[in-house]
Amino acid sequence: MENSINAYGYLFVFSVVIFFSPLLILSYLSVFIINKIWISCISVLNPHLDFLKSTTIRSLVDTHRNQGIFTLLLNVKGPANSDAVRRHLQEVLDRKDKRGSLTFPRLKQHLIKRCGKYAWRKENFNLDLHFITAPSNYRGRSVSDINIQDYITDIVSKYLPNGVSPWQMIIIPSSDIQHYILLRLHHALVNEGLNIADLLPIIQPNVHKIQKDEAYTPLVQVFKNPKYIPLLKERFQEDFTNLWNEFVSIYDPLEQSKLMKMNVGLFQYFAMMLITTVAICKEFRKGYGVVKNNVFSKMKYFHATFVRETNRRQMTFSNFLNALFETIHPINTIKEILNWWYWTVLLMFKIPYFMFQEIMTLYSWYKTDYCGYSNTIVGFLYGYIPLFYNASKEIYYYLKLLIQAPTTVLEQILFEPESIQTIPPCGRKVVSWSDSVDINYIRKIAKSTGASETDILLATVSSTISRYCAQAGIITPLEIPVTIRNVNSNYIFLSGSDVKPQDSVSGLIGLRLPVLTSEKDETFLENLSTVKSNFNSAMESQPISYLLTTLQTKYGILTNIFPPTLIEILLKYLSRKYTISITEITNNYNCALRTTWGQEISNAIYWRPPQANMSISLCFNQYGDRITLGVMCDAQLLPHHSILTREFSDHIEDLAIAAHIN
Repeated sequence: MENSINAYGYLFVFSVVIFFSPLLILSYLSVFIINKIWISCISVLNPHLDFLKSTTIRSLVDTHRNQGIFTLLLNVKGPANSDAVRRHLQEVLDRKDKRGSLTFPRLKQHLIKRCGKYAWRKENFNLDLHFITAPSNYRGRSVSDINIQDYITDIVSKYLPNGVSPWQMIIIPSSDIQHYILLRLHHALVNEGLNIADLLPIIQPNVHKIQKDEAYTPLVQVFKNPKYIPLLKERFQEDFTNLWNEFVSIYDPLEQSKLMKMNVGLFQYFAMMLITTVAICKEFRKGYGVVKNNVFSKMKYFHATFVRETNRRQMTFSNFLNALFETIHPINTIKEILNWWYWTVLLMFKIPYFMFQEIMTLYSWYKTDYCGYSNTIVGFLYGYIPLFYNASKEIYYYLKLLIQAPTTVLEQILFEPESIQTIPPCGRKVVSWSDSVDINYIRKIAKSTGASETDILLATVSSTISRYCAQAGIITPLEIPVTIRNVNSNYIFLSGSDVKPQDSVSGLIGLRLPVLTSEKDETFLENLSTVKSNFNSAMESQPISYLLTTLQTKYGILTNIFPPTLIEILLKYLSRKYTISITEITNNYNCALRTTWGQEISNAIYWRPPQANMSISLCFNQYGDRITLGVMCDAQLLPHHSILTREFSDHIEDLAIAAHIN
């Protein structure tokens, strides 16, 4: 009964959404037109400004006090080489495209907000304001592994300078053994054609192809890609192409020159007309992009193609009349009737042979599970029925997701409880990171427990959040709503004009993360099982949400349909529920990266800033064969934020002991 009620509830909400779907189209047109008019008006009023044409999620919640600044820390072996980094940055700033324009002009422009829109304004650029060599001492002590986190936090907690382009690179000397490179840049730069790797003084890595036996993240497979629908389409196209080629070989005058010399009937003429029509469409489509982009040139090209193809096959009105007279001629009519009777009698004699073929095909399929007679009815059914069946199951799966999607989204928006109670964020950020852990060690635990690497990492977060709540004096909830997404390392380390950062970012999943506390009578493995169950349930129920957030990241689908104010209100509301965001950064390279002057980069830690009412952002950084947990928090969480990373490796060790891994 409950399932029936749920089914009726899904159908009711879906029907309501379908009923109001025309409003979405109207909303899209309204937002598109108003946005164009508004940008045109403010561009006229501010001719010295270049306004951003697209609107992103971060730009809606971004404020002067709470900016979205991406942060990356490279730990480089060997002494600092400030001159080499400066030369690299100068080359990037002076780089030009094929037209002779600057490739990255925004790096020299100031980002301001005018009339509710971000805009770029030219400035008197000075590289010294963006490239800084920091002192090798911090508070009277040499920079080392002991105080580097406090040093980085002190830098990150400060806002970027006003009146200059929103990016900054800082060289932090430590010793002759190692030094650090800290990069900070505004999210608007990444959305304006700049890759993070363009600013990094690194040698571009060779992309490592992930092997089947290597661990993968389930976050890139939330929305199942259709398997049997493309196979059915491919099989149908193959069979149709074979039939078409056979048809063309018989009735195309260019293939059968004797058709030009003989009197054809109406059937043959209509077959030739169909072939001619297809040929005209193919030729017109082939040359459509080459012709000038105006209606007259397109029509002129179509007429020339039409005349050429019809003349080649002699498709004239006189030949049509000849085909008509040839068909209705009494002698030809008698011949056709006699020919029809002949083939009918011949078919009667061939029926036993056809039945024998069908039986042999059925026997071959039964004995060998293979059908070698594709030209039989059994062979046709053998090839198509399994594909139709599995394709139907996939269609049912996607229809089910589509029907359940509105209800699932509403449940996430309305019925998720608020998580950790925090005061409104001040906007300044602090960072911390853990000791790195061998990824192979985590894979051993995952293999032993039957969980994925993502499950293991989420289970450790469950423990760290509990410890943080205890130290900060916050009531520990039983479950905390969190968001999680995957970011491929190409987002950070790959550059080039054909590289789009958005393609390396997965969709977003919201899940309730159980919190392991001493008050619970629950072991590490039981908590891991709960984490795995909740994570799998979230992935099974949220493919549409995952797809929508993926489309928003790549194409801005949500910000193009709904009014910005509505989305901004919704984001601030949701960020009160999902105050913790988790990012899993997976490695795509099988070796450590090197700087342009040959030094090895031993570790790389990337932070995605929490915005709106979010206060904690966790990033699992996989670099090489090591994983480091990086945390970026609102400055009001200082100094308790370091608890989230301090015992990361210990929690992994606790899970390994519970799973009996040495």
